[in-house]
Amino acid sequence: PPGFSYLPDFITQKEEEDLLHQISQLKFAHFRMHGMEAKRKVIPFGYGYEFNQRSLMPAEPIPDFFAEYVKRAALALKVD
Repeated sequence: PPGFSYLPDFITQKEEEDLLHQISQLKFAHFRMHGMEAKRKVIPFGYGYEFNQRSLMPAEPIPDFFAEYVKRAALALKVD
């Protein structure tokens, strides 16, 4: 689809295993919207939308362990 880029071999198998381990350590929370709990868990980074207050709320920054992959993706896709 437009805007989608596939980068084969973007991460190694070891990097994938490390990422999965790091992600498994994060504290996901149940997603709630208008008082109803969805059948998924989420973690907002940067900002999260608070449905009860209808506003953006500050959230935790993107974890440091993602930094190298964000940088690598930006270089591969030539994004500033």
